[in-house]
Amino acid sequence: MNRKHLKSFPAGKNSGFTLIELLVVVLIIGILAAIALPQYEKAVMKARAINAIQVVDAIAKASEAYYLANGTYTQNVGDLDVTFPQCGSGSVISCDDFFMIDLLSNDSLRATSGNIYMSYCPGITVWEECTQKGDFRYNINFHVHPTAPDQRTCTGITDKGKAFCKTMNF
Repeated sequence: MNRKHLKSFPAGKNSGFTLIELLVVVLIIGILAAIALPQYEKAVMKARAINAIQVVDAIAKASEAYYLANGTYTQNVGDLDVTFPQCGSGSVISCDDFFMIDLLSNDSLRATSGNIYMSYCPGITVWEECTQKGDFRYNINFHVHPTAPDQRTCTGITDKGKAFCKTMNF
């Protein structure tokens, strides 16, 4: 008989894993998962935010182009030369069920001061609730903004949102 593949132990025990060895492996996998999962969630949140910020940037550029052509900002998003491929439409749009963007519609104060607001609020479908319970808000000020022209800000509402804003360097 070929004994090349058999592992010999004293007292004739068969080879195999002990319960302690299996528990140690499960513990190590658990620790690695506990470290990796939050990092994965941050990476997913950042990727979603980048997509939504690109939509907000496109809206801001289209609003500035409209302002240059007409001398005023529009209160009708339909007047802007911009599309929202992954988002809904209306005065407040929702992107990927995670972000809501207020597009200036029906708000002459914001249209004249030049702001666009975006909030991260997974699962929330009402703008007012999103701005209060979301993790963070991203804001773009247009060049006519009275106090902070051409400024972009990220405001964390929850601890998760504050940490996220720090990673985005706004």
